[in-house]
Amino acid sequence: MSGQIAEVKELFRGCVENLRMADECRGGALGEILFRVRMCQNAILENERKIWLRTSEGRSLLGSVASSIRDLDDTVSKYLRESTEKQGDAIVSLTEKVENLEHYVIRLKEEIGRRQMVVT
Repeated sequence: MSGQIAEVKELFRGCVENLRMADECRGGALGEILFRVRMCQNAILENERKIWLRTSEGRSLLGSVASSIRDLDDTVSKYLRESTEKQGDAIVSLTEKVENLEHYVIRLKEEIGRRQMVVT
């Protein structure tokens, strides 16, 4: 398995765990965000064996996914440190980070799908 795919999977694992803990600490306020991140994680797990991910384009996109996960995880850490009054702004920031992650995962799925089309 590619080292980059393993790195992305590990980043997702850590991020999901941090989101789960933050969600429990804040009374379920991050449930939707956690769900969306898990959907992105599942998309990577479903496609981890695709050859295209090992091309230069695929590695580049995986690098963008990894960077996006790191940004999201940093924002989760900041969210946990915020006071209750500032958490609304932090949730907006978390939502933006998740949308960015979803953008990269959707691009990845589209590229993989494009390359799997069979010409008849």
